[in-house]
Amino acid sequence: MTSTLIKTNRTCYTTVCALIADSYNESKDVCPWKLHASVPKNSSGYFKIRSYKQHTSNEPSLRSNHRKATSSFIRNVILPLVRKQLDMLPDFIINYIKNKYHISITYNKIWNVRTKALTKIFRDWESSYETLPQYLDVLKASNLVP
Repeated sequence: MTSTLIKTNRTCYTTVCALIADSYNESKDVCPWKLHASVPKNSSGYFKIRSYKQHTSNEPSLRSNHRKATSSFIRNVILPLVRKQLDMLPDFIINYIKNKYHISITYNKIWNVRTKALTKIFRDWESSYETLPQYLDVLKASNLVP
């Protein structure tokens, strides 16, 4: 489970569940996972865990507009998948993100992110068409007909 840093300095470290970081302290029904550590005096600089609260849910979920669910983050997550299977459907990507990161993403956002991933792989349409004359020259050179 990933976490989001709330407070840190040389003597204090506090983090909460990344899945609820946006709504931290706003609601009683969010995941209470929290870790707080500090450096006690005369401890040679080592942190000591002062408080720890466990997760209450096995499947916490986020809103689709969660700040960590940016299109560039999702694009980087799905880029290896899309490279392996270029015709991957948005529904598959939605389920993959939900199962791996417990984030609900809208179909439209996934469609746009998938398009960005394909653009990252193949570049945009205009630059792809610009390479066609070079590709044709290579084909002609490698397929010499007597």
